[in-house]
Amino acid sequence: MLIKTWRKCSYNFFSLLEKILPERFCPGRAKAKYDFRVVIDGMLQVIEVNTSTLFNVVEISRKGICVKLLSPEGEEKINLTELTYYVTEFSRKKATFLFCLEREAGIEPHNFEVDAHLKAVTSAGVLVFEVKGRGNRKKLQTILDFVIRKTQLKANSEPVENSLPSSMSVNGNSNSNSSQGMCQSLCSSLQPLVYSFINHYVKVLREDAFHKKVKSSIVFFVFVFFVLSGVIFSIVSQFMVDYRLNTIVSQYEKKYNAKIFYFIHRKKNLGIFGIPLYEYLEVYDAHRFLRDLRSVPQDKNLVIILHSPGGELLAAMQIAKVLKDWKGRVNVVVPYYAMSAGTLIALSADVIYAYKDVTFGPIDPQVTFGNDNKYTSAVDVHRTCRNRTFFLSLEDNVICETSRKVVKQMEIFLREVVLNGRDQKTINNIINTFLYTEKPHDSPFFASDLRKMGLNVIFEIPKELNELSSLLISSYKR
Repeated sequence: MLIKTWRKCSYNFFSLLEKILPERFCPGRAKAKYDFRVVIDGMLQVIEVNTSTLFNVVEISRKGICVKLLSPEGEEKINLTELTYYVTEFSRKKATFLFCLEREAGIEPHNFEVDAHLKAVTSAGVLVFEVKGRGNRKKLQTILDFVIRKTQLKANSEPVENSLPSSMSVNGNSNSNSSQGMCQSLCSSLQPLVYSFINHYVKVLREDAFHKKVKSSIVFFVFVFFVLSGVIFSIVSQFMVDYRLNTIVSQYEKKYNAKIFYFIHRKKNLGIFGIPLYEYLEVYDAHRFLRDLRSVPQDKNLVIILHSPGGELLAAMQIAKVLKDWKGRVNVVVPYYAMSAGTLIALSADVIYAYKDVTFGPIDPQVTFGNDNKYTSAVDVHRTCRNRTFFLSLEDNVICETSRKVVKQMEIFLREVVLNGRDQKTINNIINTFLYTEKPHDSPFFASDLRKMGLNVIFEIPKELNELSSLLISSYKR
């Protein structure tokens, strides 16, 4: 908190300083973003930092710049927290220095922007920046020449080499050879980092790594928690639904001495992307039904819950044949719809339980036709071929003959199996309405239409079966 307060106060101070100094020293300052701004008036060196932290330029050579961090009071006391921050900051990027030189007689003021990279840190808190590149080093040479001229003017008749500090020496032939290289007077005698600084810096890094691990662990834990929660909720929900289904089925079967079967087919959405999966009546359903039916006594009543858009003709004919030959009573419950193959199964029942708005569909078989192998009604193909007035190819004649056979087979199956035992008027009405229909294959017939044709349809579903069918449909259970 104190550091933040100091930074804010320093920022206000340097903002005021920036308004005063440029008029004298740096009127044409660069607009580029910089990290350090150094104003040089002869030997006077004032440094500003964008982060509002005080630094002091210790040394400038042709190959490098050395700056030292000062305490908030201006004392040369190492602030480990600030030093660690800047070491971490400039280890990731290059530092930009903006040098502003005062006016000289006949010479306009100059601004030099120099890029440097952090190379080392001394035990005294000095940051050693290395300057690379011919252009940057040439700029430093110009700055050193400026300082030399100012020093000569102040020293009057004293030699330049004796008046210059060793750190400001430009020429390698001076009386002191300790200034060769980048900040050589400091870099040549770099002391090991203070143990407390190392310990503090390592501790900070470990804390940062720990915090990152904690954040990653929290995110991972939340992700796993939600995934597992969804999976567990789905499993528990399905278990509760299965338990309720088994309870209703067992109670109903025990109460009415009946066996319940169901054929539930509808559209599902798979996965998080909602990929649709359309279910329909297939041979597997017929095989499953026949397998489960072998353990049921022949005189036991059957209850078939039917919710299907249709499916394979073979599966529907196989199920309808078994139901028609069953010695016990067969009741079919249709909660919403039973189209196409589902209608064929419903017609084989003794009693149909369905509300008035429940829909059924035509049972005209479908055959592939055309180059794209689209399904079309075999009745329509047979009717078209029978009334044709043009020549057909061999392939078209084969399709016509196949359609005639399929339609004839379905009519025989309806008369001899599904509708066997009913009066002739009801049989003819059902065959003409559902098989030789003038409607498209997906056109609906309502439960009230079936009663008008002479079928035993009850416009009511028992409470237990209504609840059971709702659970089956909502749980997508087949």
